[in-house]
Amino acid sequence: MYRFWHKVAAAGCWGCVTMVAVMPGCGSGLGPVQATQNGGTIDHPNLPDVFVEKAKDCVSEYGKQLEPGRHRFDSTVEVDEERVKWDVTIDGVPDTAPDLGACLRIALQDMPIAEEPFRQGVETLKYRRQEALAEQRKLVGHPVVIVIAGATIVVGEVMLEAGAYTILFAVSVELIDKASKDVAELAKRGFKKCVTLYTGCMATGLSNPFKGNHWSASHCNGCLERCQLDGVWPAEVGGKSCIYW
Repeated sequence: MYRFWHKVAAAGCWGCVTMVAVMPGCGSGLGPVQATQNGGTIDHPNLPDVFVEKAKDCVSEYGKQLEPGRHRFDSTVEVDEERVKWDVTIDGVPDTAPDLGACLRIALQDMPIAEEPFRQGVETLKYRRQEALAEQRKLVGHPVVIVIAGATIVVGEVMLEAGAYTILFAVSVELIDKASKDVAELAKRGFKKCVTLYTGCMATGLSNPFKGNHWSASHCNGCLERCQLDGVWPAEVGGKSCIYW
């Protein structure tokens, strides 16, 4: 009898040991994540601490969706002069890690942008806009689409490490010209003729953002909307001429 209960107790103990050995791998995250940046320079500043902490939390929680080893993610954040983020993309995240990718995109969406790089980017964008408008005026009567290039204002990297996992996360923030972004999107949708005329209109006095049909919308914007509906540039909208040439 003693031997029987001794075997039962031993088997029960082994079952407990086995259960303890298996359970930690059943859904828990990677645990503590170490983040390393390069110290920062004027042209290559460190990423904000609040963003780095959120990225660490993402890797800790969802990093096991990746295969162990080294990974590189390249991300781009597009923001306009009103600090509105238009788009956040991350290259390098595999399809097997959707939750990790979503978590990191949210972290980028919430990432603050330092004041000085942003101010310098706005000045660069204003200069490029003036140059583009000067070129546009030379082409009166022959309007073409001139898209103003954005200004990259932040480029940074952070190394995230946890056990057998290492992730180099590169971040680029680009300040974009909102009007150019609108033009690019419309062009993709097939409104090339309307876009061409709209671009020419925006080089004239009709581009005033407070004299359109809507608050903070130019009269050119109203003409563009009608062109999109009718397929031809209108002669007038709301009793005001759309003919600018």
